[in-house]
Amino acid sequence: MNRFANKGDPARKAAGARPSSMKGQVSTEQLFMTGVGLIFVGAMLFMSVTVSTDTVREILAKDTVQRIVKSADLVYSMGPGAKTTLEIIMPDNVRAINVSGNRILLTVAMAGGNADIYAYSDGQLNGTLLDRPGQQIVTLNVDNSSRVQVNSTG
Repeated sequence: MNRFANKGDPARKAAGARPSSMKGQVSTEQLFMTGVGLIFVGAMLFMSVTVSTDTVREILAKDTVQRIVKSADLVYSMGPGAKTTLEIIMPDNVRAINVSGNRILLTVAMAGGNADIYAYSDGQLNGTLLDRPGQQIVTLNVDNSSRVQVNSTG
């Protein structure tokens, strides 16, 4: 029997059979659409990871400056000679730290640019914090001129 003999078979056409060239086109189109879908899902996954990383970094930076300022306010209210220590976790990608006046400012690099995270204290602050990410011990003490000295050690 000839393998091409049933090409014109009406029963085969009624059953919805397609010529082999159409099957290849459908497979190519499906492969293309699957690839487009995977690219879209990959882009969405990348965006969500980036946004969540920035959110965690921002929350950690806010928590760090707020905890330091609350402790600074506590020792400031006790007056000269008061001292306390606290543990903080410095976020990664800290570009600059400024402890002066009555403000602590962390400049943190985010996906969309730098973000300034800051908090204000009741007293005047002076000191330095390490910009290294991770756990640090911060010592706060009030000097004789009622300035809160803020210093960290790794």
